[in-house]
Amino acid sequence: WISYGLAKKLQSEKQLHITDKMIEKIVQMALIHDWAEAITGDVSYHIKTKSFDLMEYQSFMSLIDNLPIGKSYIYNLWQEFEEGSSLEASIVRLADAFESWLEGLSTPSAWWPAWDDFNRLAESSLRIKGPKEIADIFRRLSDISKDSKTTA
Repeated sequence: WISYGLAKKLQSEKQLHITDKMIEKIVQMALIHDWAEAITGDVSYHIKTKSFDLMEYQSFMSLIDNLPIGKSYIYNLWQEFEEGSSLEASIVRLADAFESWLEGLSTPSAWWPAWDDFNRLAESSLRIKGPKEIADIFRRLSDISKDSKTTA
């Protein structure tokens, strides 16, 4: 729902050109992008290794391999997310990174220097794969969230 809410907010503010069809694709991508984690478990993307990426790919393929229909569409959607090759993928990646950040906020013992490192890595990754605006939005969201935690 973070992906959907973020896309609707960006659409209403006209920060980026986002159509209703794109929002539909964002929701679909958000729903399937973590399927492999049902097998591998959830590992934050900033500490994943190439061997873990391969294991995640194999797990994802094992999940979609026996689907009677839609396998190609689902695979292409997942690949688009992994590559960050569209605005839709960038928005889902932003929501995914921000969701990790929010998990940190709910951890009473969160060590802020570590979250600052995470913030820099996530923002850098979002800048590499996607429009600059996406990384800027992540930085603003995480700064607001950090400020609210330190003043609470």
